[in-house]
Amino acid sequence: MGALEDPKRFSSYLNRTFSSIVPTIISDIARAKDPIERRIEGPLESLFSRLPILRQNLAPQIDVLGQEIQRGGNFMETMLDPTRPQGIKSAPVVDELKRLWDLGYRVTPTQLGDKKGFKTLTQEQNTKL
Repeated sequence: MGALEDPKRFSSYLNRTFSSIVPTIISDIARAKDPIERRIEGPLESLFSRLPILRQNLAPQIDVLGQEIQRGGNFMETMLDPTRPQGIKSAPVVDELKRLWDLGYRVTPTQLGDKKGFKTLTQEQNTKL
């Protein structure tokens, strides 16, 4: 009932329900074979993210530094470990941001636009931006 009253919750509910027609084992295989995390913004993309070949056509998730987010773990970890562990990110920019933060400079990178980017741009243009 809460999903019907709140449009944001309804969208999330619809995504989960629509994609649930694909068995979890197929979804796990699709995710394990894809080294990149993918953006899911609607019911159709939610379904595609669970299918091995169609998943590759989805836009990658991008972190605030503009890098594609890699899937954590290897194939077997993705298939067998339900906790889905992620490694700690380390890169020169991340290390410098941490160093500045430790010195008292409250610097943080931010994404452009909202979670989905700018509405006037296509998904591909938002990813490139």
